[in-house]
This record gives sequence, structure tokens and C-alpha cells, in this order.
Amino acid sequence: MNRLRQKWFEIKAWLTSGFFPWLNRLFMTEEMLLQSLHVEWQSLNQQVVLQFQQGNRARAVSLAEDAAQIAIQLGAAGSPQLATSLNNLGLLYRGQGRLTEAESCYKRALLLFEEEAQVVAPGDIATTLNNLATLYYGRGGYGQAELCYRRALHLLESEPATESLALAEVLSQLTALYQLRGEYPQAESLAERALHLREACLGVDHLEIAKSLNVLAELHRAREQWDRAAQAYQRALTIREIHLGVTHPDVRAGLQGLAELYRLQGHYGQAGALHQRALELAEQASGAEHPDLLPILNNLVALYRQQGHYGQAAQYCRRVMSIQERTRDIGDPEWLKSLTDLAELYRLQGQYAQAEPLYQRALDQRERRLGAGHPDVATSLHNLGTIYYAQGKYARAEPLFRRCLEIRERVYGLEHAEVAQVLNNLALLCDSQGQYAVAGPLYERALAIREKLYGDDHVDVAKSLNNLASFYNARGEYTKAEPLFWRGLAIRERLLGAEHPDVAGSLNNLALLYGAQGAHAQAEPLYERALAIFERAYGQEHPNVAAALNNLAEIYRIQGQSKRAEPLYLQALAIREKVFGLVHASVAGSLNNLALVYRADGRIDEAEALYQRSLAIFEQVYGGEHPNVATTLTNLAAIHYARGHYAASEGLVARALAIREKVFGATHPSVQTSQHQLQELRKLQQTEAVS
Repeated sequence: MNRLRQKWFEIKAWLTSGFFPWLNRLFMTEEMLLQSLHVEWQSLNQQVVLQFQQGNRARAVSLAEDAAQIAIQLGAAGSPQLATSLNNLGLLYRGQGRLTEAESCYKRALLLFEEEAQVVAPGDIATTLNNLATLYYGRGGYGQAELCYRRALHLLESEPATESLALAEVLSQLTALYQLRGEYPQAESLAERALHLREACLGVDHLEIAKSLNVLAELHRAREQWDRAAQAYQRALTIREIHLGVTHPDVRAGLQGLAELYRLQGHYGQAGALHQRALELAEQASGAEHPDLLPILNNLVALYRQQGHYGQAAQYCRRVMSIQERTRDIGDPEWLKSLTDLAELYRLQGQYAQAEPLYQRALDQRERRLGAGHPDVATSLHNLGTIYYAQGKYARAEPLFRRCLEIRERVYGLEHAEVAQVLNNLALLCDSQGQYAVAGPLYERALAIREKLYGDDHVDVAKSLNNLASFYNARGEYTKAEPLFWRGLAIRERLLGAEHPDVAGSLNNLALLYGAQGAHAQAEPLYERALAIFERAYGQEHPNVAAALNNLAEIYRIQGQSKRAEPLYLQALAIREKVFGLVHASVAGSLNNLALVYRADGRIDEAEALYQRSLAIFEQVYGGEHPNVATTLTNLAAIHYARGHYAASEGLVARALAIREKVFGATHPSVQTSQHQLQELRKLQQTEAVS
């Protein structure tokens, strides 16, 4: 019988080869023809799956199109087959980026299935809806995606056996949608339901359960439900270790997820240990230079950066780049990101000479590859402008910020978060140059954009409120500044919690406001609370802790409490020297502050030595024409003035004046201050000469 069947197919193949197509139809009854077409359709579908699995996507598309044509020949009897073929084609077209064609296929398949709803399983309709929803999701059509997912969910729930894996899959898709939109309570509820369904179908220790647990852990983490997140991550990790072994990539990913959870809680020791374990496993499995190490190394970069250990972070970042340079093209987006990360780490260490050429190189690569008007080029312009701003090279920074602004406004429109960011930095630049009439409206525009985008209750709104308040505070407009500072603090406490470092930043700003008005009793407890938050968040040796110590010491110094101020200044100096090294702008700042205490106590020689060291650092870091150099020259001039060395003092003030005129222009308040000091010194010398 099998031999006869084989012979029949050989004859059929010969008959359909084009010689006698009419004989083929003549020999076949309608039933035989339909059966033959159905067999051929099944065979083609199997080949579609095989070719797809083998990576032959173009061949799979061609076969799927043939299968659809055969399903059309089947007529009304082939509606389910045609719908299935259209579904397959939709999946294949979507994989090729042919989204309009994919959408058309899904919609036709859905219509055919719904016409045959009496004989088609609800699961088939739900699958098509799920596919269509996934297409919308990928295009950013979240509202359309949600409607399709909800319809699929309703169909699957209407089946008698509701504890199905298909139902769990739709629940997971909806979870991802709500998670993307930040609707964490709804997402968490769906994720828990999907987990319970999979546990009922597969058992509690199945490998698929680990995926569901990881999703749930991420949602708990987003809501800062730390203990629940840790339990879910740990359980998922245990399942994967049992099924896959400790060296499997998914186990390493689980270790990193748990490590990131600890990092967010400030448990840096635990986080570092897990990342290091993941790194060791990856090195054992793949060697020390394999791309599999990149995610772990990048996590270590983030961990050490958050702790203020910028040197260690830079070491790992250089290792990332070394691997990328062997496995990717120079100029690859990931390589450029690492280049920018390394530049940023140098910037944070005050190593501007190392940072600047890296930012410039990233800009050159992006302009060459992407064109001068690309958003990524705008980001590089912004980064380079920031490094010039930090060095006091305002004339070089401003055109970069303005070009960045022009690109972002053209690409994104006038009211976009990226536009607000560069407006804020342009405002800071103008503010630093004394262009207050320009800076104020820029701060206000950045705030207005963020309020329109996010409403009144968002962390970026709080950031703009603080910037605008700081602007008013520096101008002495305290009644304008105070309510903005309080509003920013309230937003941060509500959204981030009372122990978040950004809350400490707001407390510091408020304390500065009160200190500027001489309200030291109000400022002191705010500084103390900020210091306590930073110490709990970062430990005892972080740059932010040093800054808080410095601020608290300043309050004591202003009140004449040198004995309370000096140890805090010394502690801040020690932290900065340990974190940044001996040659850093922050170290120079601490030396300047400590010198103020010594000067007030009459320890003139000690103060002068600190000023000289501070000046040498600033000149080495910034060059000879930076505002901080001018400030230190003025402080040294005060030492000579106190000794009655007016000529030496005049020379230093004259040099400070020249720097300020070049950097700020002739109308800046600091220029006017230097001019007044110079006039007074010359008068004193004239008086001495007469006497």
C-alpha cells in the first residue's frame, strides 16, 4: 500500500510539472483534490518552521506565501488554514521589519478566525490577538496593544480550563506593558497571577518559573519592596542553578539582578561580592576577554561610580573598552557609550585633560557616522560643552550648548525633556558669566517644559525648582527662592523617600539659603540631616559626605567657631584626597576653606601655605585663567594685605582682575569687586609714599 501511495505521489508530481496539468484535474475528484492540497499545505507549513529554525528567513517567507496561496485554493474549507498561514506570514514579516504587511496579515487572520468562531478554538483567536498586540507594542501603540491583550485574555478566561500556559503568556505580555508605563501595582498583580498559573501547570521548580520570578522581582524592586524582591531573585537563582549549573549565563544574570538590588539599597559590599562572583564564573566559562563579560563589567563600573570610587570604576571601564575594541568596530554605538562613560569618570575625578579628548573623539565619530544633525551628536556636543564649562572655558562651551539646543529643538520639538536639560545647562553657563537677564528665563523655560511633560510632581520638576531657586538665592532674592526650595524638597521626599541622597541635596540648598541670610540656627540642623543621609547612603568616605562636612564646617566658621569648623574641614579634605588624589579641584577647595579658618585665627603662615598649594592645584587642573584661580589669588592677596605688603597684594589682585575680565566680561560683579580692591590698594600705597 505504501509503495502504491508513493507511486501515486510520483505520478502526481509529474502531472503537475507543467506537461499535462489538465490531466491532473481530470484524474482527481474534488475530494481528492482538496485532500491533496491540504497535505501539501501541511508539508509547506512544516518546512516553514524548519527553515525559520535554521535561520533561513527569506526561504521561510517564500514557503509561507506558497502555503497561503494553497489555503486560498482550498476555498471556504480552508479558512482556518489560511488564517494560520496569514498568522505565520505576519510573524515572518514582523521579523523582517515589514510591519504594515504584518499588521494586514494579522487582521485578515483575525477576521477569518472570528468568522469560523464556532469551530475554531478560542486559543487560536487569542494567539492572533496576542501577535497583533505585540506588533502594536513594538511600534509604541500601547493603547491598541492593551485592547488586543485584553481581548485575548477574555477569550482564554472563557475556556473551561483556565489554568493554561497560553493564559499565563498573555498575562505576562500585559505585565510588560503596564511595567513599561510605570503602572507597577497593576503589573505586579498580573505577574503574580501568571506565576501561579505556571506553577500549577509546570510545578514550582520548573525553569520557566525562574523567568516569572525575575519579572516579579523587578516589579518589587521598582516599588522598593526590597525583601520581596530579594526573595524572588534568590528563588529564581536557585532554580536556575539546579537546572543549568552555576556557570550558565542565566545564573550569572540572576546574580547580577540580585547585586543590583543590593546596590540600590546602598548595600555595596554585598552587591560587589555578587558581581565579582558573576565575573569569575563568566571568566571560567568564556575567558577573560569574552564579550559575555561586558554586562558584568558595566555593572561594576556603575557600582564603583555610585560609591564615588571613580578610579576603580575607570579601571573596569577601560577593560570594557579593551574587549569591545577586539570584538566591535571602533565607532560602534556600544563602544562610543563606553568611551563617553570613561570620559565622564575622568571628569568626575577632575581629570579634565584626559576627559576632553575622549569627549571630542566621541563627537567626531558620531558626526562622521550619523551626520551633524543627529540626536546622538547633540549628546556629544552637550558632554563636550560640560567639560569646557567645568574648566571655566565659557566661550568654548556656549556655542556647543547652543548647537545642541538647536538640534534637539529641531528633532524633538520645543517641549521635550532633552531640550529642558540643555536649557538648564545653558542657564548655568549664562549665570556663571553674570548674564542674569539671559539665565533667568532659561531656568524658567526648563521648569515650564518639565511641568508640562510630567505635571507638578516629578523628580525632574524638583531639579528645575532647585536650579531656579539657587539662581534667586545667589541674587539675594530670598523670598522667591525659599518656596521653590521647599517645593522641590517636598517632591523629593514624597517620590524618593526621606533618606534619599537627592533629599539631602535639597536640604543642603535650603541650609545655604538660611546661611546666606544669617539664619545659622535654621541652617545647622538642615546640614546635619543632609550629612546623616549621605553617610547612611554612601558610607563615610564619599565626595558627597565631604561636601556636607564642608558645608557644616562653613556654618561654624562664619559664626566664629573655629574649633568646631577645623576638624570638619580636615575630615572633608582627607576624604577628598583619598577619593580624588592630591591634585583635584575639590582638594584645592578644601585647602582654601581650611586656610580661611587659619587666617581668622591669626595663623597667617599656615594659611598662606594652604593658599599656595591650592593655587598650584587649580592652575594644574584648570590652567592659569579660571575663576577659581582668580579667587585663590584674591585670598593670597589678603594674606599680603594683612602683613602690610601692599605691592605684592596689588600684583595678585591685578592678575585676578585680568582673569575675571577675560572670563566674565567687564560688567560682572566679581570684576567690579576686583577693580575696587585694586583702587584701594593703590590709594594705600600712595598714602604710604606721601608719609
